[in-house]
Amino acid sequence: MNRETFNAALQGKLPSLLQAADVGEVLNMSLTTVYYYARQGVIPSIRIGNKIRFRKSDILKLKSGKK
Repeated sequence: MNRETFNAALQGKLPSLLQAADVGEVLNMSLTTVYYYARQGVIPSIRIGNKIRFRKSDILKLKSGKK
């Protein structure tokens, strides 16, 4: 993840629900890993129909190392 993306997330420029690609960029991991961790419950996720979304607040907590 680059510093600009993380700063954008902190400044509220990202939507409150993120897609897996956004999470991968913020956490610096592949899309496959994001989906795997979501299935395992490591990354909290929300199902909306057949889509999976992630709360920005949960992802920022993971990035900062808080639980």
